[in-house]
Amino acid sequence: MIKTFTTFIAALIAGAAVTAWLATSHATQPGPAVENPVLRAASDCTYPFHDATWDNGEAPTSVNYVGDSLMGQVGPELTLLGQQRCHTIDVWANPGSAPCDFVPDYGSHIQPLAPRNVSFGFVGNATSACMLAHLGWAYIPAHLTADQISLIGYWYEVDLRALVRWNLANNIRTFLILPPEMNRGTWHGQMTDELIARYTRIADSYGGVGVDDGPRAVLTPGGVYRATVTLDGHAVTLRHTDGTHLAAPMGTWWYASAALIAPTTM
Repeated sequence: MIKTFTTFIAALIAGAAVTAWLATSHATQPGPAVENPVLRAASDCTYPFHDATWDNGEAPTSVNYVGDSLMGQVGPELTLLGQQRCHTIDVWANPGSAPCDFVPDYGSHIQPLAPRNVSFGFVGNATSACMLAHLGWAYIPAHLTADQISLIGYWYEVDLRALVRWNLANNIRTFLILPPEMNRGTWHGQMTDELIARYTRIADSYGGVGVDDGPRAVLTPGGVYRATVTLDGHAVTLRHTDGTHLAAPMGTWWYASAALIAPTTM
């Protein structure tokens, strides 16, 4: 996966990264909650400000991305990369959300778009109204017990299975994006192992469902948190100082590039 990604990103950055970064710099850091932001790729598949189209050998497809603020951060990059490759990309992301936030409106949003694949990316939020109702809690404690972690994971699995079953009934393939490692001591870091186990179990339960470890492998190879990488002798920041979110441009570009591989090539 890393070798594939390295080839992929090398071809990408030379032609488009600077332009794309200038166009999408508004998404550099997690911001205030936004109600159902949706980003879609443009209908044509040309490089911005150029006449060249992407390699015709890569078959165009339609992909939806659904998730929380991490997915929202990479939405502009996903849509631009999809545009370059003639893919149709829809990004539906709510900061602070969990799968239950999407269950009520999922079918009405997805059905008109008729995607071939849907990728879910959730990293363990549990503060939205539907999650608090699931859990029967008035608030989420900063430090979770093993039982509390398991209960949050249980409801993630219940709601994701409902979304997966809808996809299967509508001939849509599902990918569950494994969360990257979070910095030690962060709230989301308490949920990572639980979510990986739950997502893997869901994928093993159905045909037409897979786990996508590409973004995780790129950001945290071997499950090791890293905030920076060295490129051409320079330290480049990948993660925000909160230990959970991504830093632009490289963190968001790497995550988006990796997240695009599985649903457009498998």
